Amino acid sequence: MKTSCSLENFTKFLTNGEVCGIITDMQVKVANTLRQIKRATGWSQERLARELAVTVRTLQAWLAGEAAPRVEKVKQIESLAQRALGREEVSLAQVQATEKSACGRHFNYQELLVNPELTSVFTQHLTYHTNAIEGSTLTLAQVQTVLTDIQAVLPDKSLREQMEARGHAAALQYALGQLAAGCGKICWSTKFICDLHLRLMNGIMGGAGQFRQYRVRIAGSFTPLCNYLVVPREMQLLLEDMNADGRQDVDLSQLAHWHARFEQIHPFGDGNGRTGRLMLFLQALERGWYPPLIKREYRYAYYQALEKAQLEGDILPLRLVIGQAIVETQKLLGD
Repeated sequence: MKTSCSLENFTKFLTNGEVCGIITDMQVKVANTLRQIKRATGWSQERLARELAVTVRTLQAWLAGEAAPRVEKVKQIESLAQRALGREEVSLAQVQATEKSACGRHFNYQELLVNPELTSVFTQHLTYHTNAIEGSTLTLAQVQTVLTDIQAVLPDKSLREQMEARGHAAALQYALGQLAAGCGKICWSTKFICDLHLRLMNGIMGGAGQFRQYRVRIAGSFTPLCNYLVVPREMQLLLEDMNADGRQDVDLSQLAHWHARFEQIHPFGDGNGRTGRLMLFLQALERGWYPPLIKREYRYAYYQALEKAQLEGDILPLRLVIGQAIVETQKLLGD
């Protein structure tokens, strides 16, 4: 009889050398996990093989259930699955270890002002990933083309997607300008948030830069959003909290809390996710941290963590996602 087991149990099996009938089931388990990772990330077999540092032939054997990975690869697959698909449970120690890597290295926002090449690289990557999270089909190379050539028009992509890329870059530049004007601090206000949204969504939606006057819901989400009648009040309360003194937290809990609140208020008809992630960008820079880069490959884990914070008040998974996103920026900028 076949016995199903988790990747953790399979690791123990390989480590202890126990003899049982689970190996065939485990091959199926690994194959299913790998397929879920491919589906969530959108990676090709070649890309997934590179992430796992194996040949495509080896990966194909695992996907077909014809071979079992060694113990170290099982752990790597499990870690990648947790990153791409989200974690049901996150330990405080796990979050704190990530925060130590994320927040322990200083980054001065002025580096983005005086180094055009650095700013260009980050703008292209952040624009690509944040729009891809929302469904944009532009590749990173196409985003680079759209942002570097104002006259460029991609015939095989929608005009909206190209406008979204340029709008995000414009909003990011505006955000950096406001940060510089405040000597590294933002005076969080309704006007600033609306101006940010206006630059992000100008020409893309009616009412850009204005709070919504109608009910909305997020497809596939169980999170109840604020009634539009209370949006101004809820936004004012959030902004007062963000402007309060003593907000130099040593961890990411406050940023995660603010982000979850903003996304649940959902003040605009569209563009709330991108606006919220631009706010995260500024909040990290205010504290001397690298700004977070939430990659499209990990959007399912991001959405799961966001919903868990909003529905259950469990902020740990979102803290972990934001911390991992800051580490991604550290890698990108080559520090």
